Amino acid sequence: MSEERYVSRVCENEAVWDMLLESAEAVSSSETEEETENLAGDLFLETLLSVGVSPHERYVREIIERVLLADDSLSSIEIQRAVDYLLSQMIVKPKGVLAERLALSFCRKHLDSKLQKPSSSCVKLARYCRSPQMSRAGDSHCAGRWAQAADILFLSSSLDYQHECEQGNAVPDSRMRESDIVVVGLAEVKSYRHTTRKKLAQQVDHHLLRLMHGLRVYGRRGKEIEAEYLSEHIWFMVSNGGKKSVLNASDIVSETALKEDQGLPSCLASFDRVTIGPAPNKRFLFDYSLQLTESELEDIGIAIAFYTIGCYADQPNIDLPGWEWSDNLRKVFACKVETLSSSQVRRRDKLLGHLYE
Repeated sequence: MSEERYVSRVCENEAVWDMLLESAEAVSSSETEEETENLAGDLFLETLLSVGVSPHERYVREIIERVLLADDSLSSIEIQRAVDYLLSQMIVKPKGVLAERLALSFCRKHLDSKLQKPSSSCVKLARYCRSPQMSRAGDSHCAGRWAQAADILFLSSSLDYQHECEQGNAVPDSRMRESDIVVVGLAEVKSYRHTTRKKLAQQVDHHLLRLMHGLRVYGRRGKEIEAEYLSEHIWFMVSNGGKKSVLNASDIVSETALKEDQGLPSCLASFDRVTIGPAPNKRFLFDYSLQLTESELEDIGIAIAFYTIGCYADQPNIDLPGWEWSDNLRKVFACKVETLSSSQVRRRDKLLGHLYE
């Protein structure tokens, strides 16, 4: 089965593959069609893998496996945990990850519009960038603890910035080194519309605050560190009287008492921040709208969750045919779970719809 057919079958939406291709073209340096298609497949695989249970959630995975086997020894609390996971994390996570990957094409176009010669510029997903975590008080970073820097970062090299300076479009800074990195902007991506511009701004500011203390850039698989930058080697591009200029992160940290609850210093007011969310953008909540609605993203998340449950059932320790594990899952959903939210009830009903197909 081709990757295109595979993606369309799992998502139950034929348009997703074309969108993934657009995103792959936006971040790929390759000119061959095959490599671009492979990257689009990787972007979708990352979406699928986001449903996987991390080590600290292994207990939940074991419960789900027992659910599929119709284990009579399951307690009401264990059933509650399984249902909560099936109707929340297993759906919310993949649709959020997919939204970030579909946003890459918008980010590439936006970045290219900011730079005259973006030869070394790139858009980086959250899984490829880390910045230091902040303390609970929000006034210092936690040494040795790194978290995702932002949903998407717009990065450029010092050489590209120097080219901008030579063209008269930017103000040079003699302290900038060839190995330094320029943060042109960042994007916050949402798979839902239930938020406000104020909340979005606060999240973006929090990402920026952490970036002041360092940045790690990872390779394509998100495991090996390609580069690590201390504050003195990180520059933020801002607008200065119609021209671009840069601010050094270490200068901002030393000159400003940075605290999470106090927002960012005024010198970063013109730093480029982009918000992207599902269509339609009726309240102009986001700067860009994805090609999918919130409802379409939700349906894709449910379809991926259903596919993942089937993969669980195919494991050697379960190895049940579809009709059998479907019946076992129905029994769990038929249990009286008191704490389901309205959105979980809708997801449960749609998942049951998949079971009866």
